[in-house]
Amino acid sequence: MSTGTCPTNGKWFERFMLGYHKRVGDVSRPDLAISIEVMVALMVRFERLWILADGDGPSQEKVLCLALFAISTYTGRLRGEETPLMDLHATAKHY
Repeated sequence: MSTGTCPTNGKWFERFMLGYHKRVGDVSRPDLAISIEVMVALMVRFERLWILADGDGPSQEKVLCLALFAISTYTGRLRGEETPLMDLHATAKHY
């Protein structure tokens, strides 16, 4: 790890940006998992996409892979950058 001379890497700027985002109403909580309401909305959308795929193999596979990604994230209680770190190749191999 190395430090740079960029002023945005400092502790002051980090605190400034936190205060700025709070004042403009930007609420970001990256440590929270996906809520059940968001998951239900995602599943409804995946269901519609599955129906639109209508037997088309590649289209169905794309929808299925995205749905598997979302379900794995939700059931595994993964947050933030943890989801892309999953071993999706092994997961997709066994779906």
